[in-house]
Amino acid sequence: MFLKIGILATILVLAGIMFSSEIQGIFPNTSNTVVDSLEADVNTITEKSVDSAEKKIESSVDKAETKLYEIKQNSTEYVEEKISETFLFLNPDD
Repeated sequence: MFLKIGILATILVLAGIMFSSEIQGIFPNTSNTVVDSLEADVNTITEKSVDSAEKKIESSVDKAETKLYEIKQNSTEYVEEKISETFLFLNPDD
């Protein structure tokens, strides 16, 4: 049993070595070494992660700016209202 598996594995390895140029032609995006493939995968994942993080940060900043603007508007209106009330309270003749 192990002998058959060993022979089959040997045939597959030899076929891979003999036809590596054809395999590279069929699958041009695969790398010759595992390290290059892993490096490419890590770079791709890193780029996607950075892009996603940038989009989320920009979205959060936009939401914060909108909220701050609303707070500013509400507080300005509140202060103006209180000033008017105080002015009317101090000068009831007007």
